[in-house]
Amino acid sequence: MPRLTRAVGYAIKGLLYLALQEGRVVRAEEIAKVHTIPTPYLSKILQTLVRSGMVRSLKGPSGGFTLDSRPEEITLLRIIEAVEGKVCLTECLPGSGHCCFRDCPVKEACQEACLRLTESLGKYTLGDMAAFIKKRE
Repeated sequence: MPRLTRAVGYAIKGLLYLALQEGRVVRAEEIAKVHTIPTPYLSKILQTLVRSGMVRSLKGPSGGFTLDSRPEEITLLRIIEAVEGKVCLTECLPGSGHCCFRDCPVKEACQEACLRLTESLGKYTLGDMAAFIKKRE
């Protein structure tokens, strides 16, 4: 079964930390320390999130990272796809031509499952996750 990778988990933790800072610029080392994530690995993930437009990187002695999108605009699907690429259950979907069958007997089922998964992941936002954490504090 597909699972969220460690990189996706770290991306979610980093983004949630930034969302809860409400605009404060945060260094990668701070996030890494709080969540016990190797700083070089987190820095690489944060740069991926910068390239995807979710995070802004500020250089200099008071530099660091902050959100570049509103938390309500960052979906779980967007985070996963920024870090890992398109969400799909099989390598052969959609239309890559790698299917081992001429007329694939599972194509329709996999396409439907992939569609439902992406729809579900697209409903939940970083704002939802941050609100959940704030409510528990």
